[in-house]
Amino acid sequence: MEYSLEQAINTFKLVIGFILIILAIFFWVYSSQRDMVNEITANFAERVRYEGYIDKDMYETFMNQVSIAPYRVMFRHVSYNIDKSGRKVETVFTEKDIIDKIYSSTGIYKMKKGDDFVVVVSELQPSAFQALMQSITKSPAKYGVIASKGGMVFDDTN
Repeated sequence: MEYSLEQAINTFKLVIGFILIILAIFFWVYSSQRDMVNEITANFAERVRYEGYIDKDMYETFMNQVSIAPYRVMFRHVSYNIDKSGRKVETVFTEKDIIDKIYSSTGIYKMKKGDDFVVVVSELQPSAFQALMQSITKSPAKYGVIASKGGMVFDDTN
């Protein structure tokens, strides 16, 4: 049985079609995961801004929800105060400050109305889709910030 040119072309089309389907599935999973993390981060940031605090349960729930991939989560809280001379003074608190306070005896990190709060979720390594595309295109992986949400704190618990 001879293998004709037409059969070779049909086999090639089948292989290319299969590869395209696999790429589409990887892309869909990658996009869905990014969208989900973006939504979870937005919901968490909004809740923190409206309630004016982060407690241990809120923090752990958020971290469990975004732990679907190797991400780095960074928090930043900027508090504004007026000093004795009437100047506006900024104090910046990082995720270490926030997490230390959450896991202290009080179990809650409080903010003041008018402060700024931001949460940033970034990738630590390329996703399966990015790794696949990197191997196909021979280009360096590009990964970084997935979600960056936050804003002014609307309420406080003080």
